[in-house]
Amino acid sequence: MAGPLARERDKAEVERMRSMCVMESSTGEWASPVDMVPKRDGSVRFCIYYRKLSLMTVKDAYPIPKMDEYIDSLGDARVFFTLDCNEVYWQIPVAEEDKHLTAFTCHSGAWQCVRLPFGLCNTFAAFERAMDMILAGVKWQTCFLYLDDGIVFSSSPEEHLQHLDEVLTPGVVTDIYQRNISRHYIHSNPEYWSRRHIRI
Repeated sequence: MAGPLARERDKAEVERMRSMCVMESSTGEWASPVDMVPKRDGSVRFCIYYRKLSLMTVKDAYPIPKMDEYIDSLGDARVFFTLDCNEVYWQIPVAEEDKHLTAFTCHSGAWQCVRLPFGLCNTFAAFERAMDMILAGVKWQTCFLYLDDGIVFSSSPEEHLQHLDEVLTPGVVTDIYQRNISRHYIHSNPEYWSRRHIRI
């Protein structure tokens, strides 16, 4: 996307990220390009292309579990809460000595990230490691997270309330995840779901 509309949306996204303290001005020697990619809903995605930086980055081999492993861990669970992460990677700070590596240029100038940006080759692994540390005592037992999605599962409503307390008690979890939570009841046949949205 190019032209006046792209510049306008570029400026709006930069202002949004600045207001959220996600980035700051950059004066370093590193800079990756930005592109505004149209989405199906008519909005645009602000994409920083870290391809060259990724080629020079030592890869983090922290494991990202497979979806079938998650499904197998549900066992006989019948009550579920799903959580949608709010700007998932921006919850993780970038080390001071690495900020200059995340720099990018756009119509609005040169900037660098102070929170973990989308697009780095180790972004997934860094976030997964952080959440595994936070939920070390309950992951796989009552909950699991996959990138920006999470689920708390239980075999009964009574047990579920206890599990929610265990998972949501760490303040960082409620800070990271939106307060719009969908509660799901599942039939014995997993093809049939009924959903009811509630707010907490």
